[in-house]
Amino acid sequence: TVRLTSVPNVVELSGRARAFAEAEIRPQVTGIIKERLFTEGDTVRKGQDLYQIDAAEYAANVRSAEAALARAEATANVARETAARFERLAKINAVSAQEYDQAAATASEAAAEIAIQKAALDRARIDLARTRISSPIAGQIGRSSVTQGALVTQNQAEPLARVQQTDPIYVDLTVSSNRILTWRQQMADGQIATTDGNAIPVNIVLSDESPYPLQGRLEFSEVNVEESAGTVAVRVVVPNPDGMILPGMFVRANFVAGRYENVATLPQSIVTRTPTGDASVMVVDKDNTVQLRIIKVEQNSDNTWTVL
Repeated sequence: TVRLTSVPNVVELSGRARAFAEAEIRPQVTGIIKERLFTEGDTVRKGQDLYQIDAAEYAANVRSAEAALARAEATANVARETAARFERLAKINAVSAQEYDQAAATASEAAAEIAIQKAALDRARIDLARTRISSPIAGQIGRSSVTQGALVTQNQAEPLARVQQTDPIYVDLTVSSNRILTWRQQMADGQIATTDGNAIPVNIVLSDESPYPLQGRLEFSEVNVEESAGTVAVRVVVPNPDGMILPGMFVRANFVAGRYENVATLPQSIVTRTPTGDASVMVVDKDNTVQLRIIKVEQNSDNTWTVL
């Protein structure tokens, strides 16, 4: 005897794990790698120093900029005093207005020169600080592409190393656009009851078919369809404290997306297929006669078919 019931709409998708955050370490100044300050494969902190570039030239540039600033300040002091003296003399007509204007202009130029030299000093200090290359994020660092003594250049194309944050970790799933349309139509028809606004828990199955012990949560679904494949991306955030899931790993995920209301469930063993591939069952009608009935099945879970 078949009764109508409510059945969760269990969605199972496959995809790959992606790093939660990834940073490519590149030098911002040119120089010789003096020291590598990490061990490949270790977990690094945000702001932790990774490489030291030979800083002698950049330290000299800082000292040169400091000296240029001191010279500009001394010149500006003399120019200001001269302009103030000429201002007093101009009031008693001891100097011409043109001479006073020239002295005032020289004082303004000297003040502007101080600003230029301060900016040059700031730049030199920034370059000196950049000789110590640090990690912008916390995570696990991979192998180093350079060794001590290697010449690196500013903003070079090849990264020195990569840091990946893997706790939590993303799992990017794909679902066909046709399946999305079917779900939305079923929701519009009232066949699927939508879920509330709470985060949807997601169960992860690893590539060796073992269940992952921690649940993830559904983060978002892409608003665009990938034209070449006709798929939509779905992203899941999964806690990964032990690093069991690695970036690039293939996994499967399942979660409940709403519920089917007023549907029948049947054991797989009593559902057969017609020569055209349609699902069918044998039904006893009110006259106690057995009839072949074509049915529409939606999903398979726990060895049962959900009949719409």
